[in-house]
Amino acid sequence: MYLTPLVRLGTPKFRRFIFDLLPWKTLHQLQDISDVIHNTAIEIINSKKRALEDGDEAGKTGQPRKRYPKHFEYGFFIPQL
Repeated sequence: MYLTPLVRLGTPKFRRFIFDLLPWKTLHQLQDISDVIHNTAIEIINSKKRALEDGDEAGKTGQPRKRYPKHFEYGFFIPQL
């Protein structure tokens, strides 16, 4: 609510410059985490694109989805009696 006007303030490069000026360690850690997530996503997308361009079937399918026991589907553990 309070940060809404600040989110659209200037360009992303300007916002990053302002963030770098602020002496707020947690903010810098969040920025670093966001950078790692962004770069990892870009690497995954680019590797999938290369695989599709090369005709590699592995690029078309992702990892198989893990199947969890029924009691994990509800978001909590139900002990078996």
